[in-house]
Amino acid sequence: MGLSSVVDWWEVSQLHVLVLSSLITQWILFISSIGRRFAIPWWLRSVIWLAYLGSDALVI
Repeated sequence: MGLSSVVDWWEVSQLHVLVLSSLITQWILFISSIGRRFAIPWWLRSVIWLAYLGSDALVI
């Protein structure tokens, strides 16, 4: 699998990958909103923060 085939695949699938990434990020944020009432570990808080920042970057 050469670089040109990877570039061709990306040109075909770019929108699908971005929409799926956005959907997964939104689900992470939605599911983590349930845990706001409870004490959550620092590593999970970091994942939530990265999902929040990543969702903004995906929209752009």
